Amino acid sequence: DLNYNFFKKSKFGKNKYIYLQHSPLSLTKAYNHNAFYHFDAIQAIHTFHVEEIKKFQKSGKKIKSFRSKYKVIEKINTSEKNYSFPFDVMIAPTWSTNFYNYNFYELINKLKSEKISFFLRPHPMSIKKKEFDFNFLKQNNIIIDTSTKLDFSKARNLISDYSGIFIEFMFKTGKIPYLINSKEKILNKLDTKEQTFEEVIRINICNPINYKDISNYDFKNRLKKEKYFNKEEITKYFF
Repeated sequence: DLNYNFFKKSKFGKNKYIYLQHSPLSLTKAYNHNAFYHFDAIQAIHTFHVEEIKKFQKSGKKIKSFRSKYKVIEKINTSEKNYSFPFDVMIAPTWSTNFYNYNFYELINKLKSEKISFFLRPHPMSIKKKEFDFNFLKQNNIIIDTSTKLDFSKARNLISDYSGIFIEFMFKTGKIPYLINSKEKILNKLDTKEQTFEEVIRINICNPINYKDISNYDFKNRLKKEKYFNKEEITKYFF
């Protein structure tokens, strides 16, 4: 949102403003409509980004693009298949959704009843906006991970929603995560109807869970029979 918040382009000198991706999500839906319009260049880490930047350019915006690897992936820890994980599941949703509603408490109760070990890794914006009740988490002895470094060696699998973390998890581990169909985060009110990168992956590979039916989902047996997929189904899109 350069120029639309307290981050303004300098009026002095010939500075260039370059956007580097911190998430594999598409540049639509999860970002405000004009979020990238004042950048001079945008990094494209996969083919969907290239097409989205072309649309920005067609709208008259003088934005350059450059293709490069998603370096964030290289910094994420993971583990070997036979590794003994400290936890069964990491819960890591995005922010600005209804993830922390009644169904969240149902999810917690479900995992506890099946004796599945887990911890919560909330999005920093969820903490800032107080989207969940810290007292509830403390009372129920729920472990919270607020570390800046993402580490997939802490848990065998992932529970998420529309967060870009699920793509990173699949890219690194080759496992299919548990994706929940909670309310999708759509910040772009003028969103186009084209499928985003994350929608393609969710629909074609992940088979998301209806959040309202979470208490009936068999996490225990699913964990015993971990599902892997051909990583080429994701890596083929990346540069």
